[in-house]
Amino acid sequence: MTPWGPKGLPKTLLWTLLGLNLLAFTLAVLTLNYSREHYREQAFVATRNIAQLLERDLTADLDRIDQILTDVQTEVEQQLIAGALQPAALDQLLSRRSYRLDERDALRVADAQGRLIYGLPPGLSSQVQIADRPYFQRMQSDSSPGVQLSEPVVSRVTGRWSLVVARRLTDPLGEFAGIVYLALRLDGLEQRFASLDLGAAGAVSLRDAHLHLLARHSVRPQGPTPVGEQRVSEDLKQALARAPLRGEYVAATALDGIERANSYRRLERYPLLIIVGLATDDYLERWWSELTLTSTLMLSFAGLSVLFAGHLRASWRLREQDMHSLAAQGEVLRESEQRFRLLVQGVRDHAIFMLSPEGTVLSWNDGAERLKLWTEAEVVGQHFSVFYPPELVAAGAPERHLARARTHGHHTVEEIRVRKSGERFWASVTLTALHDQAGRLTGYAKLTRDITVSKRVELQERRRRTVLEMMLSDAPLSATLQAVLQGLPDQGVGLTSAVLLKPASASSLILAAQQPAAGAWQSLLSAHPLDTADPWADWLQSAQPFLLWGPDPQDPAWCMAARQALGVQTLLLWPIGPRGAPALGVVVLGVSDPTQERTALAALAQEAADLCLIIVQRARSAEAQALAASVYQALGEAIVVTSAAGEIQALNPAFQQLTGYRTEALQSLPLKDLAEDSRESAWWARLWQSLETTGRWQGEVRTRFAHGEVRPQWWMISTIEDEQGTAQKRLLILSEVTDKKRAEEIIWREANYDPLTGLPNRRLFMDRLVQALKRAQQGREGLTLMLIDLDHFKSVNDQWGHEAGDVVLQTAAQRLLACVRSTDTVARWGGDEFTVLLTGAEDAARAGALAERMVASLSEPIAWEAERLNIGASIGLCLAGSSPDDAERLLSHADQAMYQVKRAGRGGFRFYAGEDDLSASLTKAHKA
Repeated sequence: MTPWGPKGLPKTLLWTLLGLNLLAFTLAVLTLNYSREHYREQAFVATRNIAQLLERDLTADLDRIDQILTDVQTEVEQQLIAGALQPAALDQLLSRRSYRLDERDALRVADAQGRLIYGLPPGLSSQVQIADRPYFQRMQSDSSPGVQLSEPVVSRVTGRWSLVVARRLTDPLGEFAGIVYLALRLDGLEQRFASLDLGAAGAVSLRDAHLHLLARHSVRPQGPTPVGEQRVSEDLKQALARAPLRGEYVAATALDGIERANSYRRLERYPLLIIVGLATDDYLERWWSELTLTSTLMLSFAGLSVLFAGHLRASWRLREQDMHSLAAQGEVLRESEQRFRLLVQGVRDHAIFMLSPEGTVLSWNDGAERLKLWTEAEVVGQHFSVFYPPELVAAGAPERHLARARTHGHHTVEEIRVRKSGERFWASVTLTALHDQAGRLTGYAKLTRDITVSKRVELQERRRRTVLEMMLSDAPLSATLQAVLQGLPDQGVGLTSAVLLKPASASSLILAAQQPAAGAWQSLLSAHPLDTADPWADWLQSAQPFLLWGPDPQDPAWCMAARQALGVQTLLLWPIGPRGAPALGVVVLGVSDPTQERTALAALAQEAADLCLIIVQRARSAEAQALAASVYQALGEAIVVTSAAGEIQALNPAFQQLTGYRTEALQSLPLKDLAEDSRESAWWARLWQSLETTGRWQGEVRTRFAHGEVRPQWWMISTIEDEQGTAQKRLLILSEVTDKKRAEEIIWREANYDPLTGLPNRRLFMDRLVQALKRAQQGREGLTLMLIDLDHFKSVNDQWGHEAGDVVLQTAAQRLLACVRSTDTVARWGGDEFTVLLTGAEDAARAGALAERMVASLSEPIAWEAERLNIGASIGLCLAGSSPDDAERLLSHADQAMYQVKRAGRGGFRFYAGEDDLSASLTKAHKA
């Protein structure tokens, strides 16, 4: 009987089906595993942040308590020197200080015999003893200074579980005279923990150095808190052994049996441990849904494979009876193979291709072409080592990876790979060995995914953490700057770098750090100083980057000398400082490989410059703060400092002299009390809305003076923000209204508004976009960005002239303003392009409806003289959160979405839906 007879279904077909199922199963398992680890990492990030927040709060509370105890300790010891304890004097001390009432009530003093001699509530017996308390006995025998914390105890005064924070008292002879302590109620800590958002089954615990449980809050409580309990999981003990100060682990909590992803942190100055956990069932809720869906699809695919194999076997048995049936079954087989090929071919975010046993490329999907830039015709037949950088090929990495896949069945690695253009990128690679029925190796299935973005974020976060730790430890400026350069990834591109700083008394930059540490930078600068006074270095005066991607005879002499001395082709000089202001220095990157992706190198230089700016500014902050205080007092301008809400906090001498007010007369009053115009509530509301939106406001205000006179003054209000963009203070500068002030207002308006349409120009729009992004990143509001291009505007301009074009632009501006709210921003971006910034709790539904209304409005004919001019609009939209939240990327993504509308025929709108844009459900398109 032939191998194709009724009892001999071809083994090759069975193994092929098995291999396809194995490949699909492998892909599914890898994807699910990656997804699970992603959700777990998100849980760890959340618990780390909460633990860090609690650490700061508890440390601040304990520092304040220690200060109270130190004050009382000093007072009591002075009274002992005078002869005896004086409770009335202690009461006066506590009343004079700004201690909270609950802290004063919890303060106690015990003598050397352990009797409470101060702090007992009225009516309580004076025979309360604490001499048997372990913490009292430790302090009695230990003369070392400093604050001490007890184990959890039940207070003999309040009957509640408490944590005692105490200091030792000594008499004039230096002998033990008792203790002063404050009993911190543990149930108060649990109430504070209860305010945290921990999901459906999260928990937070506080333990002492011996792991005694002090306080615990669980969203699913299992009865009262077992204070003093030392029972913890073995996973926590092992984690503490590995990393005593901070770390993460996953374990079932010993107290309630619920598995959680936990982060722990030890307080730096106190023997306390904070543990924050999110339940596994909570952070894996969405992953279980993905698992169910993937399992269903895999079972369906396997079932179809089994049904197909059985159907084909039956067809072979009937081949002699019905040849037509045989042909039909062959067609079914071809269709199934085509569906699978289309399935693999259609995956665009993963490179999937097959290799021969020797490593030669046999097949190539669309995702591989998109990722590696080779076409199938170019790469099939080549050895897969062409995708490796030269240094890994020389080290034998391709052959080593094949050997590991043969030995273990599959091999996964994260390494650098190379595109056809020579550009390097981080890739997650899985290599799976395929075998036939006899166990012979038939080839390999290779899955490659671009992880450059996530890897860069990981490395960037690591660099930032290192620099922050050095700054917090007050490391020298040069060492911190050196750490920035050492953290830059080389990736085999021949990277050399340096930080050059500008001294206050010279124009030539000096070398502050270099990498490699023994580089040629010092000799270069000695022979060729980089002088900010040179004409070619004028970019440093406005902090604009200076980028040279390849040798050019027109390059400045310093740049040509730098290339020769450092042996590099690409040279990037990125200023240290805010754009538009003179730079504090410059970060210089030199790269010997000219094929590297320029955007990534520029982002690397900008990141290094941003870190260096933080470091340099912090190093100069003490001097700057002292200078700012003296300038504030000596400045001739009248200045008022208020809170973020507008409550007056300080007046400088010039303001007091101008208005006759004194600080105590206006302290804590609202700023609007100074403005006669604020009687009109709508006027003040508009002023404050502008201040909240843009961070500044200026204009003429009728101002009330101390003696009752009302005089017009020029108000300039600006906002002082923290590093996260949150308003901290408001600064008001008053001056007499003069022609010069009005001229300055006209100049400011011309610099920030388009003269034709009266709309904000590109500069003012970018300022508002950056401010809105800061608020969005803090979760205070959402935002949507629109980029609008007028269709057929060039035709109108060419046919009817610029006068008609100006009418079209002015009409379009008015129609766009009529579509939005007063809190939104419409700006002229340039030419026939407009931008719209929607702020507030924005979502795709509202933004889409608004874009549809704009397309309809702009499509209405425009009357000009005796003609009716017809235009349209193509709109690209980008929601904050659908892409990395920075202004340039939001604009780029809105531009990409608008370009898709143009390609589809114009006259509509489209949302940016990510780089791949695979699913039509992720985009919305509308044809007018």
